[in-house]
Amino acid sequence: AALLLRHECWAALRAWCANEEALGDYVYARELLACGHGGPAVAAFERAAGTAAVLMEQLTGARHEAGARATAAYFEHVAGALGEYGALAEEQQFLHKAATLAE
Repeated sequence: AALLLRHECWAALRAWCANEEALGDYVYARELLACGHGGPAVAAFERAAGTAAVLMEQLTGARHEAGARATAAYFEHVAGALGEYGALAEEQQFLHKAATLAE
């Protein structure tokens, strides 16, 4: 999945998400972000936060327990993605969320 994300293979990712429900909102958010739709992407990233532990395990290969730490890691990851596409205000918003949860 990470390789498909890097290469922005949206059709393949949508097909894969049909079996991996937890990734659906996240992949949709990444696609929106890549297409320059930052506002809707942020909303989809926030919807996906409910499955942060599953998402982080899928994206990093490392096991994450559900809870504030997994959600903080997810928010930090999302901030990095937002920064890559130049959505700096949104990047800062998600970094703040991550830092608040990590306290």
